[in-house]
Amino acid sequence: TKLESVILKGLLEASGQMLPHTRLMDLAGMDSTPRGKANLEVQLTRLRKKLVSAGVPAPAIKAIRYRGYQLLSNISMI
Repeated sequence: TKLESVILKGLLEASGQMLPHTRLMDLAGMDSTPRGKANLEVQLTRLRKKLVSAGVPAPAIKAIRYRGYQLLSNISMI
């Protein structure tokens, strides 16, 4: 989806392929509320499943406590 593309692009362009959850929520246009964070987590879960089904080793995206999320594989978007 477009939202998953925005999240993935943000992670790919970030230093160390890691972004704080607040930055990902901003990129995705989500509110910085507990509900917004829960929505982000749902989107990341769906994105992880799609990446793994496309052949990216699991876990494709890792939650890093108190820091954010990190993409663990080098992939390219077309």
